[in-house]
Amino acid sequence: MLKESKREVVELYLKHPEHRDLDLGFPSRGGDHREHSMISKIFKRAMKKAGLGGFTPHNLRHTFASFLFSMTENILYVSKVLGHSNPSITLKVYAKLLKKDDSAITEHINTSFATFFNKGVPKVAKN
Repeated sequence: MLKESKREVVELYLKHPEHRDLDLGFPSRGGDHREHSMISKIFKRAMKKAGLGGFTPHNLRHTFASFLFSMTENILYVSKVLGHSNPSITLKVYAKLLKKDDSAITEHINTSFATFFNKGVPKVAKN
């Protein structure tokens, strides 16, 4: 599905080259950013179709941030990737992830995902 979506995005940017630099994975029909309400609507529909409930796009953002912090405590990098205007916002929201060694939890998550995707278990860096 992602390969098909990528082909559609490439075709869309050929029609709307003014937005090509945005390099969005799921642009609007005009090639620019989708409205938050539309993203939520699409996400809810996909979750329902998959038989999953109780998740929002924002949950995915927090999960992504958690995975970033499991790989690095470089607050500047994480802040940049999340698109925060400054690192203090990132610290305010995610400081709890920096306070303790969660390597056992990270290892469990990595093992679970590796098993799910039938891949080898990645090594967890020790702090």
